[in-house]
Amino acid sequence: MSDSDSRLTKFQILKALFGTVTVPGLILLGWYFRYPLRELLQDNPLLFIVSAFSAICLFLPRITILISAGLLFHPLVGALLTVISDLLAGAFLFFLGKTSFGQLVLHFSRGRLETIRNDWMIERAVPLFAMLRIMPLAHYAGVSVLAGSARVPFFKYILGTFFGLIPTALIYPFAARAGISGNKYLIAIAGTVLIIFIGTSLYITRRHPGGEAREK
Repeated sequence: MSDSDSRLTKFQILKALFGTVTVPGLILLGWYFRYPLRELLQDNPLLFIVSAFSAICLFLPRITILISAGLLFHPLVGALLTVISDLLAGAFLFFLGKTSFGQLVLHFSRGRLETIRNDWMIERAVPLFAMLRIMPLAHYAGVSVLAGSARVPFFKYILGTFFGLIPTALIYPFAARAGISGNKYLIAIAGTVLIIFIGTSLYITRRHPGGEAREK
């Protein structure tokens, strides 16, 4: 095993350990202090934005923030707050990706990131990042850092991110509120919005200039 392979393996192990310990630990703490935290955040929406920003920058799953927003606030208010915090965190992590931390990411990508950059991230940046923000398996913080380290144009990155944030910022808070209220109509509305945005993103991605070259 080369030194590069060894460093990559150690990095993956540390990342896995961090996620295994940190995420459940924070969830348990949040559950234990749920009542005082709920009162504090409901009375201070700005504090919720700061908390959500910090959670994303710690590479915590964005879905937990979206669900929390629906439980704490009216779904539309929760959606607005999460979009603000997500955009701020996305911009911060993007520029963090341009630093030595981003170079570390490039190193561990073993050149694959440059291929992605040439084929996708430049030619089709707006629809690509919109679609990535919609897809639940695309890690928000990881995608943000990779975009910065790959030198994607910031305007295209943040525009695609904004469009991609809207459907998930609506569906999860609505679904969370519907879960505690038993209102099935809220789930139906949120699901319809998500399907429309996913379909639109896929259509734009296929029709965007450069898509034909990649499909051949």
